Amino acid sequence: MARLPEREALFRWVGPIGKMTLGVIAKKSRHMIISTPDALHNYKIATIPGTSTEKALFDIGFRAEELDRFANLSSQLKKLKENRVDAIAFSVEAVWQLLQEMESDLSEYEVIYVLKERDLYFAFSKETNAKLIAELNETLKTQLK
Repeated sequence: MARLPEREALFRWVGPIGKMTLGVIAKKSRHMIISTPDALHNYKIATIPGTSTEKALFDIGFRAEELDRFANLSSQLKKLKENRVDAIAFSVEAVWQLLQEMESDLSEYEVIYVLKERDLYFAFSKETNAKLIAELNETLKTQLK
């Protein structure tokens, strides 16, 4: 899970265990070149409501009405494949994985803009023993050396 300020007090954290890139992905055939965040406003972008990626778009000035919002990633990717949206904003790694599962040619797609990069963590219940969390974090540090 991405460790965000609004989630900080909700969990006990172990990590980081990896990275996640929040980006805007489009078909290469669209030849979209984005040099500033404002340029994204010229396109119809699909998002999943409530995600870190959608929040990152809100942080750069998007309003919900400007986005194609739907709570199903597969449906949003289908719209992208069928040119019903210009791009999709989501975790780049998750989009690549799902496109592969949909038997899409990944070489037809590209990241046109990186919104944020986030560290990923294991998120544990607040009731999880603090000593266990400390031990897990220490073990993880020794394993990553």
